[in-house]
Amino acid sequence: EKTSLHMDQEFTPVGGCVRQKNTCSIEMIDLDVLTRCMMIMMMVCSFIGTIAFAAIFRVPPKQYVFCGIIGLLGWVLYSQTSGSFSVYLSIYLASACVSALAFVFSILRKAPVTIFLTAGLFPLIPGSGIYEAVFSFMFSSQKQAYLSALETLKLILAIVLGVVTMFELVKFRMTITTFSRSRKSRKINLNDKV
Repeated sequence: EKTSLHMDQEFTPVGGCVRQKNTCSIEMIDLDVLTRCMMIMMMVCSFIGTIAFAAIFRVPPKQYVFCGIIGLLGWVLYSQTSGSFSVYLSIYLASACVSALAFVFSILRKAPVTIFLTAGLFPLIPGSGIYEAVFSFMFSSQKQAYLSALETLKLILAIVLGVVTMFELVKFRMTITTFSRSRKSRKINLNDKV
């Protein structure tokens, strides 16, 4: 629902009447539209920020876009789940997703997984928490510093657990695949000898 607001309008709080000075009007943006625009802006920023972080860490330029996609998808998952779940579970799920995507892109692009993983995790790093903890240690109360540091460490631990969980799942899957392939090759070799 859009409403129009005229420039230079005077609002009288008691009577509730509006007196117009000019005829220049602007339409107010709907809150849903503003929320969508903010979400798109955050997605673009996470994409560009991930690419910039990849450039700082000297990722090959042909992998920039893929690093950006991973960072963007991780941020979208985090921002969409943080309203429904706790922040820790949201960041855990997002980091697990980033790890899985890093494995997929490393296979598809024939590049090391760390290229995609380090850059893809960049939007999830709690930089403001780290800043707040250090700032509180230097200029504010020690209690606030410890609380900020503890909160930041919990978030970092959730990121680490998400990465480790996905690494172990991929390792387990590769072990099962290797084991089943070796059993099939043994059966074939036994049949060939007979």
